[in-house]
Amino acid sequence: MKTPEYLDSVKRKLDLPSDYALAKALGVTRGAVSSLQLGKTSMSDEMCLKVAEYLGISSGRVLIDMHMERSKAPEVKAAWAGLVEKISASFESLIPRANPRPA
Repeated sequence: MKTPEYLDSVKRKLDLPSDYALAKALGVTRGAVSSLQLGKTSMSDEMCLKVAEYLGISSGRVLIDMHMERSKAPEVKAAWAGLVEKISASFESLIPRANPRPA
């Protein structure tokens, strides 16, 4: 997910009426939220942790998404994407598969 998608998700999850309310929830200014939404800046690591907490998702996933978004070099983005694939694959192996019940 990209920054604007995370911000929209937090806004929906907390049922916030405005970007100003979102800014207050995140502890930043309305201008900071605007810069984030326009892609002028990216979330700090601390904000990633808040967003993950509000959304009830892995802070690691949000942090990785933001580091991928911040990366300028294609090889760095590829390294982050590879990490996501490895992590996802390891979690998949931990999830038990549902076996169909005998008839």
